[in-house]
Amino acid sequence: MFKSIIAAAVIATATFSTQANALTIPQCVTMGESAQDLALLRDQGVTPEAVYTSLTNSGIPEGIILKMLEVVYVQGSALSGPVLNKVFVQNCVGESA
Repeated sequence: MFKSIIAAAVIATATFSTQANALTIPQCVTMGESAQDLALLRDQGVTPEAVYTSLTNSGIPEGIILKMLEVVYVQGSALSGPVLNKVFVQNCVGESA
């Protein structure tokens, strides 16, 4: 599960460093899947601190990790993984259009 999160973070790093609206639909889908994976970890009781440590140790930039954690643990805290995935992809694709 962390592999998909790491893959999405790598994509996010590349796109956030250029333009926020530069994400392609496949990239939006990957990021949505990662948000879902993080939500599943959240719902299993994994703390944001544990996720932060794991992703930091994997070399993911802090800014990307913090944005992902904010979306899943704060803004989307009441949403299930599948719902968070759908909402993320819809918003991302809308911004990319």
